[in-house]
Amino acid sequence: MKLKLSKPKARDLEPSDNTTRPCILIVDDEQSILDSTCDLLSREFHVLTALGGEEALSIIQGCKTKILAIITDQRMPGMTGLEFLNQSQKYLPNALRIVVTGFTDLDNIISFINEGKIYAYITKPFDPIEFQLNIKRAVDTALLAQENIDLLAQLQIANEQLKNSNRQLVGKVNSQTQEKMRKLHLDCMKLSVSIWELTTLKSKSELALDSKCWATYIDEKGTLRAKNFDRYLDLNSLPKKPKTSLVIKTTQYVLDQCSGEQKFRPLLESYLEEIQQYMISD
Repeated sequence: MKLKLSKPKARDLEPSDNTTRPCILIVDDEQSILDSTCDLLSREFHVLTALGGEEALSIIQGCKTKILAIITDQRMPGMTGLEFLNQSQKYLPNALRIVVTGFTDLDNIISFINEGKIYAYITKPFDPIEFQLNIKRAVDTALLAQENIDLLAQLQIANEQLKNSNRQLVGKVNSQTQEKMRKLHLDCMKLSVSIWELTTLKSKSELALDSKCWATYIDEKGTLRAKNFDRYLDLNSLPKKPKTSLVIKTTQYVLDQCSGEQKFRPLLESYLEEIQQYMISD
């Protein structure tokens, strides 16, 4: 495996710590062309080189540096430039691919360009200055594309964080609303019982029986009981999700049967109205 850094004879899979130049990969089966191309581009780029497609694929798989552009000769023994570039897409899908070729290869290359598999081609022989400019344009395009990819990734992360924050906020609001409504159910039931007992002189168990909303039973001592009804009169035993329909029916029954009570009736009616509105919006 042969890799070229800034100096023609230096090869490594990683740039030095202070290397900030964009990284490109040059592929050709002639060492002299690799050397001259590296000399031409190494001032602006961190240049990696490979003698053929197989070696280039090994470099790509082992290199942790982000390769922004690949420049390859088309006619090489064993694997053509187009064949190599086609395989390289598996490992570097976002790298820009450039083919250096003679006019006889243009039909296949233009087909690859139309399919979006390569960015551009450069015909031989080429002017060194023009070659440098073409590579610089390609790298600038790759850098911009990478910035967009990074920005999109950051936006996706920020969007997920925002969604999580919103879910937590909604959960907190829902929890607070649920606890508020539990307290309202409790207050409504306790006030209904108070008005019932004050007006009818009957017990809460008799309210459960007469309203026909609650199951009642006679215990071993012969006392009328309403177990589930009693749960709605204590915050600790009140279900997390009270049966609102039972509370509404019980409260409405008390209002109908105790129409003569006027002192606490407006408050009970306001409780009932708020619970009904909650039931509609829920």
